[in-house]
Amino acid sequence: MEVVKPSATIWSITPDAEFLIQRCGRIAHQSKGDDPDFIQKLIGWGHESVLEHASATIVFLTDRGVTHELVRHRLCAFTQESTRHCRYNDGIRVIEPPLDVGREEWLEGCLTADNRYSELLRLG
Repeated sequence: MEVVKPSATIWSITPDAEFLIQRCGRIAHQSKGDDPDFIQKLIGWGHESVLEHASATIVFLTDRGVTHELVRHRLCAFTQESTRHCRYNDGIRVIEPPLDVGREEWLEGCLTADNRYSELLRLG
């Protein structure tokens, strides 16, 4: 079993995303100018599709509770590690929670789960 800290790593991001979003919004509205609040106005008008022209790819190493919330509030695409198709033959990996107390009990529970998982894999 491996205990890891949660993390986020940016793999890529659209250069000058605000400029790109503003240009796309101005095409849609046949608008000219350099209004710093234009993107906020687009959002206020409900014209959020222009936001999709900019993108970022971020790798999160986090627990299932966090990913469950992320995919519920989506304005993005998600790819998650499959809990059905991955086999953890070398033991499971668990995300370290922010515990002040109860760490030993949490760790004991994770070790029990890891042992049971390994036994189930052995049984097929």
